[in-house]
Amino acid sequence: MPLNKQNNIPLTVGYALQQAKQQLENIQNSYLDCLLLLQKATSFSKEHLIFNPQQTISTQQFKAFFSLIKKRKNHQPIAYLLGYKEFFDLKFFVNKHTLIPRPDSEILVEQAIKYCQNSLLAKNINILDLCCGSGCLGIAMLKNIDNASLIACDINKNAVAMAKKNAKYHLIKKAKFITSDLFDNLNKYTNFFDIIITNPPYIKTSTISTLQPEVQNFEPFLALDGKKDGLYFYQQIAKQAKNFLTAQGNLFAEIGYNQEKSVLKIFLQSQNWQHINSYLDLSGITRVLQFQVIKATR
Repeated sequence: MPLNKQNNIPLTVGYALQQAKQQLENIQNSYLDCLLLLQKATSFSKEHLIFNPQQTISTQQFKAFFSLIKKRKNHQPIAYLLGYKEFFDLKFFVNKHTLIPRPDSEILVEQAIKYCQNSLLAKNINILDLCCGSGCLGIAMLKNIDNASLIACDINKNAVAMAKKNAKYHLIKKAKFITSDLFDNLNKYTNFFDIIITNPPYIKTSTISTLQPEVQNFEPFLALDGKKDGLYFYQQIAKQAKNFLTAQGNLFAEIGYNQEKSVLKIFLQSQNWQHINSYLDLSGITRVLQFQVIKATR
């Protein structure tokens, strides 16, 4: 039986979890993090670890586990350590090049799916996932809509590569992934999309340094930085997106805390958009805005 050489205590699941939890005492949800990291280090299921505290683990597994615990203690996000994040009941691979999917973003997917299912769209629905990151928004939609195809783009080529990997993992066929700074490389898709979904960077540059260490020190700056006032990308999207939507096409945009009035003003001042609805997140805060494009008629 493998033993801790310092005190000859057997290396069991219960002992490993106890020692790890003490090291992560300043981390929220530390027990769950410990379970997930021990699962990664040992390949035992989470249920097996919970109900079998006397299960022995090898010295190699013990060392691998505490190598992960050390990184978590330094606030490296659990999703990056595991290499994936659950979103909309689906598994998405993530790394340092991709923003970690948040539960609040599921509101956007949920409402966009409802729109596609309830509206009288063409047989095939063309979706653009703008600033796609891991691709979680667009891929989650295609997993729930039969008659849809996806174009997903991001300025970061490494994020695009990860989105491709996720699409392959989920057996998504009708999708194309493009490296593009917003609409720069989408010129051949003018008046093409029935719906645009986007979770653009929306945090003020000056605010990023005040965020929790997991975010400011590890998540990609490009995916967070909404420039000086946090509204830069909404201004660009309001100007350009109308050219890529079909007549009466819809746009669903995630927004940050207390940004509803500012983003509404940006879109409505352009006179090319009609505000359709606002949707609340799990905390009762407006998280998603839905707009419909108004095309000028000749």
